[in-house]
Amino acid sequence: MLKRTRLKSVFILLTAVAFTYTSCQKAATNTNSSKPDNATISAQIALNLYNSINGTYGGVNVGDGLPVIHGASSNGLKVNDISCGTTTESPISYTTNSGDTVKSTVTGHSSYTINCDETNFSILGYTLVDSTTTIGTAPGYNFHYIIKENYDVATLNSTYTLVSLKGTQTSVISTASTTSADESTSQTNEYTLKDFQIKGHDGNPTTIIAGTALFVVNGTKNGESYSFTGSIEFMPTDKAKLSFDGKVFMVNLLTGKSTQI
Repeated sequence: MLKRTRLKSVFILLTAVAFTYTSCQKAATNTNSSKPDNATISAQIALNLYNSINGTYGGVNVGDGLPVIHGASSNGLKVNDISCGTTTESPISYTTNSGDTVKSTVTGHSSYTINCDETNFSILGYTLVDSTTTIGTAPGYNFHYIIKENYDVATLNSTYTLVSLKGTQTSVISTASTTSADESTSQTNEYTLKDFQIKGHDGNPTTIIAGTALFVVNGTKNGESYSFTGSIEFMPTDKAKLSFDGKVFMVNLLTGKSTQI
């Protein structure tokens, strides 16, 4: 079975940081508008995709690479007791707790097919159709994530620590303040992924070292609506360059900071 990364509190909190920070800034400078600026939105667009690919939002962590072959059976090659070429359906259900501060429940369903080279007893990759819903609480707000993935993943080296990725992903990322009924965010994202290269293995963060994605985004923040189309180019330095609305932003995927360039 493919690995899943349990939600990490630092990344969950990072999801809301951009919007929370902007809200505080605007409260001090312009009490008539709560609409986030483009820098804030660019960070959210990049982080939503990045955290979906690395499994933080409850889906498969593509950076975990590919399963290891255990051997052959009379029915043909098997991988972790899964016959190559066979589509496997798997329910998803687990809970996470980070101390007493961040708690979540993840449910969903995945369907995947392992692709193999039966002559050399090696895995070539897998095809994944995955859907997860995450509902949880964190200090000061509740969160609700819906992730749907349709990926083709292929190995690029013999150790399965570098893989290619193409496909589509949609997500709805929502947060709501537990202290103010007027403070909430919801963003719907549609991504088309091309030429992604992803590096990662046990004990090390997943890194997107290359790849481009086209996106369509619709969102609301505190009742204010926005809508954008654009592109993302991922860099091998944990950064992503976003182009939309006639502007270009560089987003640090580890800190969430976005800078217009």
